Amino acid sequence: MTLISGFGMEASLPQGWYGEVFRIHEGLSDTGPVLHAATTPTILADTSWYGVAARETMRTEDVIVCLVNLASLPNLVTGPAVMKQRPNDVWTIADASGVPFSGVDNWHSNVRKMVSVGERLFDLIVFFGTAAPSASAMAGAETVVSTIQVSLTPPVPGDLIEQFFSVAAAVQIQQEVGRQMWARDAPFASPEETAEHAAAFPNG
Repeated sequence: MTLISGFGMEASLPQGWYGEVFRIHEGLSDTGPVLHAATTPTILADTSWYGVAARETMRTEDVIVCLVNLASLPNLVTGPAVMKQRPNDVWTIADASGVPFSGVDNWHSNVRKMVSVGERLFDLIVFFGTAAPSASAMAGAETVVSTIQVSLTPPVPGDLIEQFFSVAAAVQIQQEVGRQMWARDAPFASPEETAEHAAAFPNG
Protein backbone atom coordinates (compact mmCIF):
# COMPACT_ATOMS: atom_id res chain seq x y z
CA MET A 1 0.00 0.00 0.00
CA THR A 2 1.20 3.52 -0.81
CA LEU A 3 0.30 6.31 1.60
CA ILE A 4 -0.67 9.72 0.21
CA SER A 5 -1.14 12.56 2.67
CA GLY A 6 -1.27 16.30 3.12
CA PHE A 7 -3.28 19.06 4.80
CA GLY A 8 -4.59 16.68 7.44
CA MET A 9 -5.93 14.16 4.88
CA GLU A 10 -4.56 10.75 3.97
CA ALA A 11 -5.41 7.46 2.23
CA SER A 12 -3.57 4.22 1.43
CA LEU A 13 -3.51 3.06 -2.19
CA PRO A 14 -3.22 -0.58 -3.35
CA GLN A 15 -0.92 -1.57 -6.19
CA GLY A 16 -2.24 -0.20 -9.48
CA TRP A 17 -3.70 2.95 -7.91
CA TYR A 18 -2.36 6.48 -8.28
CA GLY A 19 -3.08 9.56 -6.22
CA GLU A 20 -2.03 12.73 -4.46
CA VAL A 21 -3.23 15.37 -2.02
CA PHE A 22 -2.94 18.97 -3.17
CA ARG A 23 -4.19 22.50 -2.69
CA ILE A 24 -3.91 25.29 -5.24
CA HIS A 25 -3.75 28.57 -3.35
CA GLU A 26 -3.03 31.55 -5.57
CA GLY A 27 -4.03 34.94 -4.26
CA LEU A 28 -7.81 35.01 -3.89
CA SER A 29 -8.20 31.65 -5.65
CA ASP A 30 -8.18 28.58 -3.39
CA THR A 31 -9.27 25.05 -4.27
CA GLY A 32 -9.04 23.91 -0.68
CA PRO A 33 -7.31 20.59 0.09
CA VAL A 34 -8.22 17.86 -2.41
CA LEU A 35 -7.42 14.13 -2.31
CA HIS A 36 -7.42 12.23 -5.61
CA ALA A 37 -7.02 8.47 -5.96
CA ALA A 38 -7.62 6.49 -9.14
CA THR A 39 -6.80 3.40 -11.16
CA THR A 40 -5.62 5.65 -14.00
CA PRO A 41 -2.37 7.67 -13.85
CA THR A 42 -4.03 10.55 -15.71
CA ILE A 43 -5.39 11.66 -12.33
CA LEU A 44 -1.89 12.86 -11.40
CA ALA A 45 -2.05 15.64 -13.99
CA ASP A 46 -5.58 16.70 -13.07
CA THR A 47 -5.90 19.52 -10.55
CA SER A 48 -9.64 20.07 -10.91
CA TRP A 49 -11.75 19.22 -7.85
CA TYR A 50 -13.53 16.33 -9.51
CA GLY A 51 -10.97 14.97 -11.96
CA VAL A 52 -12.67 16.37 -15.07
CA ALA A 53 -9.83 15.61 -17.49
CA ALA A 54 -9.09 12.17 -16.03
CA ARG A 55 -12.76 11.20 -16.30
CA GLU A 56 -12.72 11.84 -20.05
CA THR A 57 -10.30 8.93 -20.63
CA MET A 58 -11.73 6.42 -18.12
CA ARG A 59 -11.71 2.77 -19.11
CA THR A 60 -14.57 0.44 -18.17
CA GLU A 61 -12.96 -0.81 -14.96
CA ASP A 62 -11.47 2.53 -13.92
CA VAL A 63 -12.36 4.17 -10.62
CA ILE A 64 -11.68 7.76 -9.52
CA VAL A 65 -12.06 8.84 -5.89
CA CYS A 66 -12.27 12.56 -5.13
CA LEU A 67 -12.35 13.92 -1.58
CA VAL A 68 -12.77 17.69 -1.56
CA ASN A 69 -12.35 19.68 1.66
CA LEU A 70 -14.79 22.60 1.48
CA ALA A 71 -14.60 25.78 3.53
CA SER A 72 -16.31 25.24 6.90
CA LEU A 73 -19.07 27.79 6.38
CA PRO A 74 -21.90 27.28 8.90
CA ASN A 75 -24.69 27.01 6.33
CA LEU A 76 -22.78 24.18 4.63
CA VAL A 77 -21.52 22.28 7.69
CA THR A 78 -25.02 22.09 9.18
CA GLY A 79 -26.79 21.27 5.90
CA PRO A 80 -29.47 18.55 6.06
CA ALA A 81 -27.64 16.31 3.57
CA VAL A 82 -24.37 16.27 5.54
CA MET A 83 -23.50 13.00 7.31
CA LYS A 84 -21.64 13.43 10.58
CA GLN A 85 -18.63 11.25 11.38
CA ARG A 86 -16.18 11.01 14.25
CA PRO A 87 -12.44 11.14 13.48
CA ASN A 88 -12.01 7.40 14.10
CA ASP A 89 -15.06 6.26 12.12
CA VAL A 90 -14.33 4.15 9.05
CA TRP A 91 -15.19 5.85 5.76
CA THR A 92 -17.48 3.97 3.37
CA ILE A 93 -19.43 4.49 0.16
CA ALA A 94 -22.13 2.02 1.22
CA ASP A 95 -24.42 4.89 2.27
CA ALA A 96 -23.54 7.22 -0.61
CA SER A 97 -26.13 8.49 -3.08
CA GLY A 98 -26.16 7.43 -6.71
CA VAL A 99 -27.76 10.66 -7.95
CA PRO A 100 -25.93 11.51 -11.22
CA PHE A 101 -23.21 14.13 -10.89
CA SER A 102 -23.27 17.02 -13.35
CA GLY A 103 -21.24 16.09 -16.42
CA VAL A 104 -21.43 12.32 -15.92
CA ASP A 105 -22.93 10.75 -19.05
CA ASN A 106 -25.01 7.58 -19.41
CA TRP A 107 -21.89 5.45 -19.95
CA HIS A 108 -20.44 6.27 -16.55
CA SER A 109 -21.75 6.48 -13.00
CA ASN A 110 -20.92 7.84 -9.58
CA VAL A 111 -21.79 7.73 -5.89
CA ARG A 112 -21.51 10.75 -3.60
CA LYS A 113 -21.99 12.00 -0.06
CA MET A 114 -21.21 15.04 2.07
CA VAL A 115 -19.43 14.32 5.35
CA SER A 116 -18.52 16.48 8.33
CA VAL A 117 -15.81 15.45 10.77
CA GLY A 118 -15.79 17.93 13.60
CA GLU A 119 -15.95 21.27 11.79
CA ARG A 120 -14.27 19.98 8.63
CA LEU A 121 -16.59 19.50 5.65
CA PHE A 122 -15.91 17.05 2.84
CA ASP A 123 -17.50 16.21 -0.50
CA LEU A 124 -16.71 12.57 -1.31
CA ILE A 125 -17.52 11.37 -4.80
CA VAL A 126 -16.45 8.19 -6.59
CA PHE A 127 -16.64 7.94 -10.38
CA PHE A 128 -16.87 4.63 -12.26
CA GLY A 129 -15.94 3.93 -15.88
CA THR A 130 -19.26 2.23 -16.63
CA ALA A 131 -22.93 2.77 -15.87
CA ALA A 132 -23.07 -0.52 -13.96
CA PRO A 133 -19.83 -0.87 -11.94
CA SER A 134 -18.50 -4.39 -11.50
CA ALA A 135 -18.16 -5.96 -8.08
CA SER A 136 -14.38 -5.61 -8.33
CA ALA A 137 -14.61 -1.89 -9.16
CA MET A 138 -16.94 -1.30 -6.21
CA ALA A 139 -14.67 -3.34 -3.92
CA GLY A 140 -11.61 -1.43 -5.05
CA ALA A 141 -13.28 1.89 -4.38
CA GLU A 142 -14.44 0.76 -0.95
CA THR A 143 -10.95 -0.49 -0.10
CA VAL A 144 -9.41 2.91 -0.78
CA VAL A 145 -12.21 4.94 0.80
CA SER A 146 -12.03 2.83 3.97
CA THR A 147 -8.41 3.96 4.50
CA ILE A 148 -9.24 7.68 4.49
CA GLN A 149 -8.27 9.51 7.67
CA VAL A 150 -8.57 13.20 8.49
CA SER A 151 -7.11 15.38 11.23
CA LEU A 152 -9.05 18.16 12.94
CA THR A 153 -5.99 20.37 13.44
CA PRO A 154 -4.23 22.29 10.66
CA PRO A 155 -0.78 20.67 10.27
CA VAL A 156 0.83 24.05 9.51
CA PRO A 157 -1.33 27.05 10.54
CA GLY A 158 -1.42 30.06 8.24
CA ASP A 159 -1.93 30.79 4.54
CA LEU A 160 -5.71 30.80 5.15
CA ILE A 161 -5.75 27.01 5.69
CA GLU A 162 -7.75 27.48 8.92
CA GLN A 163 -10.95 28.08 6.95
CA PHE A 164 -11.04 24.37 6.12
CA PHE A 165 -10.86 23.31 9.77
CA SER A 166 -12.92 25.90 11.69
CA VAL A 167 -16.34 27.47 11.22
CA ALA A 168 -15.29 30.72 12.91
CA ALA A 169 -12.14 30.96 10.79
CA ALA A 170 -14.08 30.18 7.60
CA VAL A 171 -16.55 33.00 8.24
CA GLN A 172 -13.79 35.50 9.01
CA ILE A 173 -11.58 34.50 6.09
CA GLN A 174 -14.42 34.36 3.57
CA GLN A 175 -15.54 37.86 4.60
CA GLU A 176 -12.02 39.19 4.19
CA VAL A 177 -11.63 37.48 0.80
CA GLY A 178 -14.97 38.98 -0.24
CA ARG A 179 -13.75 42.47 0.71
CA GLN A 180 -10.53 41.98 -1.23
CA MET A 181 -12.42 40.75 -4.29
CA TRP A 182 -14.71 43.75 -4.06
CA ALA A 183 -11.75 46.12 -3.80
CA ARG A 184 -10.44 44.56 -7.01
CA ASP A 185 -13.76 44.61 -8.87
CA ALA A 186 -15.42 47.78 -7.51
CA PRO A 187 -14.05 50.15 -10.18
CA PHE A 188 -15.84 48.09 -12.84
CA ALA A 189 -19.11 47.48 -10.95
CA SER A 190 -22.51 48.73 -12.07
CA PRO A 191 -24.66 50.83 -9.72
CA GLU A 192 -26.84 47.76 -9.10
CA GLU A 193 -23.81 45.65 -8.15
CA THR A 194 -22.56 48.42 -5.86
CA ALA A 195 -25.94 48.54 -4.12
CA GLU A 196 -26.00 44.75 -3.73
CA HIS A 197 -22.54 44.79 -2.18
CA ALA A 198 -23.48 47.58 0.22
CA ALA A 199 -26.52 45.59 1.35
CA ALA A 200 -24.54 42.39 1.83
CA PHE A 201 -21.53 44.07 3.47
CA PRO A 202 -22.76 47.15 5.36
CA ASN A 203 -19.35 47.53 7.01
CA GLY A 204 -17.49 47.66 3.74
